[in-house]
Formats: sequence, C-alpha cells, structure tokens
Amino acid sequence: MNRLIIKTSEEKEILIEVVKVINLNPDANIGMIGELGAGKTSLLKSVLTRIDNNFAKQVSSPTFSYCNIYQEKIKVAHFDLYRLQSGADLIRIDLLEYLNSSLLVVIEWADRFIDVLNECNYLLEIAFEGKDKRVYTFKGIK
Repeated sequence: MNRLIIKTSEEKEILIEVVKVINLNPDANIGMIGELGAGKTSLLKSVLTRIDNNFAKQVSSPTFSYCNIYQEKIKVAHFDLYRLQSGADLIRIDLLEYLNSSLLVVIEWADRFIDVLNECNYLLEIAFEGKDKRVYTFKGIK
C-alpha cells in the first residue's frame, strides 16, 4: 500500500503533490471524495491547469454527462458518480473499461461504489473544517 502523501489546509500544497503523482503516473485512477459543493471539480481544474494551461478551458463538472474527456498533454477521463444508483449504471457509462485504460481517470464520488473505490490508486478527499476552511487529504490506497 502507498503511504499518506499529504494532509493540509493549503490548496497550493495539495496541487503540487497531485501534479507530481500525475506526472509520474499519467494512467492512475484517482478517486475524489467530498461533500456536495466541496470543490472537487474546481480542484481538478486547478491540478490539470498546472499540467497544461489549455485544460483551463475544458474542465467542467460531468454531473449530468457522467463523463467528460479532456486531451492536452495527457488524456483524462473525468467521471461524476453522484447521480448513479447501481452497478448497472457503471456499465452503462463504461467506467469499468476506463479504469483499465492508459488514461488518467478521475472519479468524483468514488466512495459511492466500493468496486470503483477498490480500483483507485489514489484517493483525494476534501473535507470542511468550520464554515470556510477545507482540509485536503491525498493518499495512495493501492
């Protein structure tokens, strides 16, 4: 199992660590966990923009499309499982195929399905501490 990489309330620190991991593992599966409105998509946009500034124009929430694909320096499949109800939904959106691909796969709400969580190499959690402060935890889980 990989070690805890970082736990911080500083967004800049978490961005640096996640970018390092993606540069070393451009085909990683990263699960994202956090309450509604925690900033999962915004954080991903900041991470990818640090890798290639052209991502800034592409990254958006896949809540209603379930999956967005971005291609710049690396190819990214960005999933949002918030509205999915069953394993059949995962098959319908082809998530399981992407998890075994050479793409970077980022999955918001990965904790909704244990099978998905088990396929993630890394977990990025955003938690609220008080009203305005966020705490970020990024760790290897596989």
